[in-house]
Amino acid sequence: MSSTPYKEFGSTSVHSCLAGCLEDGAQCATAMFNYEKDHCLLSETSQFSHPELFVKAENMDYFDKICDPVTRPEEHIESSTVHNVVVEGVTSVPVDGDDQEDLDDRVTALGLADVEEVSKAVESVMSSTSSDDL
Repeated sequence: MSSTPYKEFGSTSVHSCLAGCLEDGAQCATAMFNYEKDHCLLSETSQFSHPELFVKAENMDYFDKICDPVTRPEEHIESSTVHNVVVEGVTSVPVDGDDQEDLDDRVTALGLADVEEVSKAVESVMSSTSSDDL
């Protein structure tokens, strides 16, 4: 994305970058992680809201946040339910066949520990939102 991010911070992992986006709630539409600089950029614009600003970048992973709003029931949500929401809510931009050969072997899929880290951020946001409603 060539738009100006509303927040930038040093991040040692793509997963903490994604967690930062989830913690920011509706303001964050995309998260971009620069592997070379260990740097995270959060933006209010996405490839869907401004396709003309979307450009490929070296050493950068781009993620759209496409979470549907969920009303939290009063009873406890099992962590497996939260995990499914997190995993389904974060997507990576597909790469066509020509670009695939330029990529290294990095895997951006969320592992179990990463899902737990992001899920904690989601639970924190959801609990603070439900506290505000009281």
